[in-house]
Amino acid sequence: MIIVSDTEFGNDVADYMHCQEGISQLTLATALNYSWADSKASFVGIALSGGAPLKLEQLTTQLFRAGIPHACTVLNDHMLFCGPLVIPGRTACYACAAKRLLSLAETPRTAMMDLNLQRYHEQQPQNALRGYTPALVLMAGLRLKQYAQLPEDQFGKLTAVSFGSNRTASSSVVALHGCSCRENRHISQAQGTALLAEHLEGALR
Repeated sequence: MIIVSDTEFGNDVADYMHCQEGISQLTLATALNYSWADSKASFVGIALSGGAPLKLEQLTTQLFRAGIPHACTVLNDHMLFCGPLVIPGRTACYACAAKRLLSLAETPRTAMMDLNLQRYHEQQPQNALRGYTPALVLMAGLRLKQYAQLPEDQFGKLTAVSFGSNRTASSSVVALHGCSCRENRHISQAQGTALLAEHLEGALR
């Protein structure tokens, strides 16, 4: 298992994870230049704050192409989002999840404003988020430990904890039209029906 971390929050999550044996740690910069195609990693967890949309999409694309299961925990100023647990060939990719997230949690900004702020923090890290509670580090670490076991009930599931509404929302991410991950995803009729039933159940609550 490999933990990729960046920012103070991500490093604290990685430090918490180090109490577990068999874990290696990489910085985000190192991970972007890592030879994932030759890696034998069974799972890669990513922990950071601020979003880093460009670098995160680059890294998760590399992991998806290498066929390595992976998941993210990302903290920003209005929510903590965990997941999804991406299983190449069986679930949607991280890029699809990032777009789905825009409709999952309440935000004080429009989607474009949020993305522009994340890009600014990615380029100017000294102005990024400061301060967080130990509970958020624990929550992110526990999620990554759970994802590392590759539980099927978490395949493709994204969870967002909104600080504004104090609510937690979860959703199964379906590959978006036009995304290349749809070409590599094999969904049986039973799986497709189960996903549809889950979305309908959530809408009727």
